[in-house]
Amino acid sequence: MTKPEHLHRIDSVKFVAVVMVVAIHASWYMYTSEQRSFWTYDVYRGALDIAVPIFLVLSGYFLARKDARGIVAWSAKVLMLYLVATGIYVVVDVVRVVTDRLFLDRGLRSGLRSVVKDWSMSTFVRGDLAEVHLWYLVACAAAGLLLALMRSRGASAGTMLAVGGAVWVVSLSGFVDLSALVVSGGFPRALVFLALGVFIAERSIQGSWRHVAVMAGALAVYTLLRYLGAGSAKDLLILVAAYALGAYAVRAGTRPSVLSRLGGAGVHRLHPPHDVHLCDDPGRAVRGARLRHDA
Repeated sequence: MTKPEHLHRIDSVKFVAVVMVVAIHASWYMYTSEQRSFWTYDVYRGALDIAVPIFLVLSGYFLARKDARGIVAWSAKVLMLYLVATGIYVVVDVVRVVTDRLFLDRGLRSGLRSVVKDWSMSTFVRGDLAEVHLWYLVACAAAGLLLALMRSRGASAGTMLAVGGAVWVVSLSGFVDLSALVVSGGFPRALVFLALGVFIAERSIQGSWRHVAVMAGALAVYTLLRYLGAGSAKDLLILVAAYALGAYAVRAGTRPSVLSRLGGAGVHRLHPPHDVHLCDDPGRAVRGARLRHDA
């Protein structure tokens, strides 16, 4: 039996993407700084917005080989990750109340009430019960279930992408408020980018350096529009950039590099919620290609 090829470029891309995610969080300090300007913040901040979508695209790429039952099982694993992560953050919140100086002068009961007052089934479903960044996991689980339903109905990858794109555009336009499902527009984003990954896999799209140029151009225009305060329509450029980078990442026949070794070594776990494709079944081929899993 032929050993499936390892896609080293995926490892490289996911390592760069997780560094970008960390940079997004760190850049918040410059966003609120009096020294913020185009050259100290906006010139690079827009480009960082490709990080989360590319993780979704890669997850969708590996979902392409699964039937409806397999996608449901994947969603269940992601939901379990969300439950565990939420539990950890709840414990951290309680410890923070007991130890943080901001709470020590309030009394234990008052401090606990200030933390748990927003805990509800609604915030749990929205993905911000204990930590807003966990929206990613809820969004993936919910979008995965809808993809499983479409798969069970025999929908093609193109149909999945069309449905995901329509839901995303409706959300961007503001015609329908989907924030009650997942915060940060999480559900529509997860649906369209997961579907995009499925589309890339099933159409056997393999990118080249021309795709990198397309990505760079799309991100440059997006960054400028973001700085000028353009509306949500500019987010369509992120879809273009994610498609180009996703196609480039899954190209076969690539050799290992320093970045791919770092990505394959599990450095991406610096920000584990953004590597949900680790929930996939390790070692199985997607049309002759595979991603090594460290779980």
